[in-house]
Amino acid sequence: IVMQKRKRLPALFQDDQGIWQFNFARNKSPNLCKVLYCSNPSPHFRTGGVDRNRVCNKCRSRRWRLNNPMRASWGWLQISAKKRRIEFRLSYDEFAAFVSTTRYMEEKGRTGNCLSIDRIDNTRGYEPGNLQILTISENVVKQREDTPRKPPEPEDDNCPF
Repeated sequence: IVMQKRKRLPALFQDDQGIWQFNFARNKSPNLCKVLYCSNPSPHFRTGGVDRNRVCNKCRSRRWRLNNPMRASWGWLQISAKKRRIEFRLSYDEFAAFVSTTRYMEEKGRTGNCLSIDRIDNTRGYEPGNLQILTISENVVKQREDTPRKPPEPEDDNCPF
């Protein structure tokens, strides 16, 4: 007798309309998130209120990012600019129009051949007309070229070190 491995159900799945939905676990403790494989505390348990959904914020935001990938990318770009204290004057509609002319949404990622959004002039912020799509490798090369190099210190003959 050959034992077949049971397929593991995904925690999130796409329905017929292409919208991401949760797979819910049965008979789960009422103080835990009811999404399959999630063991985070449910929001109603922490606040003492009653929440019929009983879905933790992590699962809720994961589903939102899957259902709104372009708005999520725009939001992450905005957060990244704020952390680096770079001016961000790009509305969501301008971002969507810029990105829809490229394959950025399909090919974005973290490896060297994935696409990223770069500012043409690094002295200006994220604004229409100052954006371009580069691979991450090209962006790293551009960053190294734009970074000013510190000249070597002149050697002092009197220095004991």
